[in-house]
Amino acid sequence: LWIKIKQSDYTFTEGSWTLSNATLMIMGSFKEGSSYPSGNRSAVVRNGYLYAPSYDKTGVYKINISNSTDVTLISLGFTSTMKCLGETGSCDCCMSIINDIIVAYDFEIDVNDNVLATFAGVRCGNVSTPFFRYKEYVFAWGGAYLNQYRYTWILTPYLATICNLSQAVVKNAAGREVLCLDPSCNAVNIADAEVEITLRDGKVAEKKITGEVRDICNEPVDSAYMAHFAKEIDEIKGFINAPIGELADTIYTRDSFFGNSAFTDLIHNLQLAITNADVSFNAPLQFNTKLNKGKILMSDMFKLYKFENNICVLRMTGEEIKNYLEMSYALWTNQMKSPDDHIMLIDERNTGDMQKFGFKNFTFNFDSAAGIDYEVDVTKPEGKKVKILRMSDGKRFNAKKWYRVVMNSYRANGGGELLTRGAGIAKEELPGRTEYESKLDMRHYLAEKIKSEGTIYAKPNKNWRFVPEKWTKPALERDRKLIFKR
Repeated sequence: LWIKIKQSDYTFTEGSWTLSNATLMIMGSFKEGSSYPSGNRSAVVRNGYLYAPSYDKTGVYKINISNSTDVTLISLGFTSTMKCLGETGSCDCCMSIINDIIVAYDFEIDVNDNVLATFAGVRCGNVSTPFFRYKEYVFAWGGAYLNQYRYTWILTPYLATICNLSQAVVKNAAGREVLCLDPSCNAVNIADAEVEITLRDGKVAEKKITGEVRDICNEPVDSAYMAHFAKEIDEIKGFINAPIGELADTIYTRDSFFGNSAFTDLIHNLQLAITNADVSFNAPLQFNTKLNKGKILMSDMFKLYKFENNICVLRMTGEEIKNYLEMSYALWTNQMKSPDDHIMLIDERNTGDMQKFGFKNFTFNFDSAAGIDYEVDVTKPEGKKVKILRMSDGKRFNAKKWYRVVMNSYRANGGGELLTRGAGIAKEELPGRTEYESKLDMRHYLAEKIKSEGTIYAKPNKNWRFVPEKWTKPALERDRKLIFKR
């Protein structure tokens, strides 16, 4: 189905197309009826043609809007992530046009329909709309977490200049070309750059820089390198293979996305025990790993806690704690309008993303809490999902009272914006709120606590749940199968 609207008088005509041999992504959607609109734009119109991504994200269909039999598939030459141009917000824009160039997260299409792969890594804040050009300026709008944003950029010849390479090369303030390569995380890719220099009379006369991001997963092991560092490797193996305790049952990180989990609550409980705080915040830092029943090795601490964060305790009011959790669950869960809706906030374009894993937002910002009992009503809109019932020791929870809250140093310094945007604490105020920061990283203290306990009986705390359970239980099972393909 389609609708054409005249700009002059806003009159419109409607019709439909039947496209053969063309499988498209959802090109656009819009929902309202709650406290905020939710929309998505994944297609653009240029010079009388609709440009819409193919379902498998390997190409873009070019469709003549006056003749639907005129269809061309423009191959990208790779599988796009089709990420949104903006980072957060309830409305998404995945393709836009600037100066007749179609701009997406990781590619551009010029006026001659040539595809230029771009190595993206930074998105445009809270942008929710397409880009609009006026003279030498580019504008966009957005909103997230009760805030509204207006963006303005100056369009200059130095921005996103294409210099006869297969990817975008930006120019710095001095007009010099800079090749930008982003291999991302987890050491599965490398940035492979080649610099070719021509010398004349001992001076650089010409310089050519090319490069690409390369997958190294199937590269053979360098035996000479391994032999050279054999002693150091053996020392590291001795350290990481040292037993530090026992685990009574196998625990899984995947459980952390669907409610209380033994894995996440093990960290919660250790944080509370180490600091004697009132409330603990923690997010799943691994997507799909497990700790097996039996001996816990030092290497397992890197599964239990991935990063070199310290432990911090901050002072927060009860109201700030609730608002913090509201933002977390808004990033994490969908607003269900019917029993058949997703409960998780899923975005199929992020299936291959190593930090989102098919969710719309970063999974390391999906913080839950321990020390309080609460419910998350997924039928409610953003800002009204979380209902805190009591402290977990049975005492009354007071929105006006100050509590000691333990979290990692990334979060305590404003990482993920749960403290700033969510709780509403100014970033410059965070150091003054911090009562304690550990001298060593969290992994050290978790390992020491496990050593002192001997055997760890990891069980879910059962202090929070998704409601209404008549909807949430079937939805959780559906989304678990969808996300983990089982």
